[in-house]
Amino acid sequence: MKMILQFRNLALLSIFMIVVSFSAIAQPIAITAPLGGESWLGGTDQNISWTTVKTQPVLIELWNGAIYSTITTTLDGTSPYLWSISNSLITGSDYKIRLTQDGDVSESGTFT
Repeated sequence: MKMILQFRNLALLSIFMIVVSFSAIAQPIAITAPLGGESWLGGTDQNISWTTVKTQPVLIELWNGAIYSTITTTLDGTSPYLWSISNSLITGSDYKIRLTQDGDVSESGTFT
């Protein structure tokens, strides 16, 4: 019986160590807004937000259906970024936001 309990305790300890190991691994950047389906108008301010455990700068880019163009590069990984959308931005339904941080990439769904 004592041997079974020791084996059980060892198994539980192993599971705990695996869980702790996985939770200690830095998660890549994940966009939280926009997610897709939003309607953002020129002349408005919109928050582009994300989650990350890193502190490196975040490159924020806009996809317009053909190319990526840089919106900004943050000084650190702090979210959100308040984007003042230009009135000159052409209306479209295939816009996306792409975030890049330290080689990790996250992209929104399409929005207008």
